[in-house]
Amino acid sequence: MREIINMESSHENNKIIHQPSLFSLSCESDKFSPHIHAEEASTVRFLCKENGRRNIITCKDENLDRFLTEIGTLDMHTAHIQGADFPFGEHLPVIPRSFFKSPPTLVLQEMVGISLSDIFVKGPIKLRDGQYRISQNLQINTDVLYNPVFRNKKVILISDARDTLLEHLWWDRDNFKLFETLAGIGFYAITTPNFSLFKGECPIGHAWNIKKGLIFGVELEKLGVTVIPHIYAVHQRQLERWCDWLQKHPSVKNIAMNCQLQRKSISGRNIAVTALRHLLTNTDVHILLNGSDKHILARLEKFKKRLHTASSGAFKKMEILKSPQLVVSESFSQAVM
Repeated sequence: MREIINMESSHENNKIIHQPSLFSLSCESDKFSPHIHAEEASTVRFLCKENGRRNIITCKDENLDRFLTEIGTLDMHTAHIQGADFPFGEHLPVIPRSFFKSPPTLVLQEMVGISLSDIFVKGPIKLRDGQYRISQNLQINTDVLYNPVFRNKKVILISDARDTLLEHLWWDRDNFKLFETLAGIGFYAITTPNFSLFKGECPIGHAWNIKKGLIFGVELEKLGVTVIPHIYAVHQRQLERWCDWLQKHPSVKNIAMNCQLQRKSISGRNIAVTALRHLLTNTDVHILLNGSDKHILARLEKFKKRLHTASSGAFKKMEILKSPQLVVSESFSQAVM
């Protein structure tokens, strides 16, 4: 889940509360009720009209009809995902590119993860002139699971990456044959991408990105892939819609949430805990937390059997300490925090 708008969480009722701004008054996202609630406009902190911001869709975008046609409708319930129901274990080690040539005995767990950014032949993005740009000749390594470290492993693709890469893959998905390529690699399961909910932007853009993630999962399932929906929200009403969607898709028992940005600040952790507590209280899903930390987990102790962490942190410590025992030890999950 991406860093979210300034939100105050009430720990008594677990609701996300927003104070409206002057920009909220001109937002017309409520026209798309019931897929967007009128209250969601209170999050808007920028002009919806002629925003000139890249990859931002608003209620007053001149190309809005075209964007909506691309996803069919903002209604989440038109996207049906069968989902998955299998045990994660307490921790999912996410193996970075620098360890691909290591022997499979490096990690004792049968189930491991791999980041989307690491399945390309070369690094997919580069930082130039202060901006992240897509690398030339972008190509997915369809033989990535033939690397020694993945031998006899069940590998889950964690579709977390910078916005530059995620948006490029979405826009070029047909020419890139994205879904067909991912389906042919042989991942045990794939999480849907964590398309961003940008701070202060129009709820239309939020709803559009949420639906994009669901469609991503639908297209993969058509090709036989096991899908784990990535869930995120910037408003209480969005959390309610997610819970409603999950309740109407009872076969989805496993979901994912990216907490890599939220864990970096107290306010971010509060946001993550509020969202997680709402999902855990109102559904029976298990949640794979990518990049969570002990501060978030400690506040959700009563739900610990349904929370599972995913991280490459232990591998980074290995590189620093040059100690292979760090990963193969029985206390692997403790090394992540």
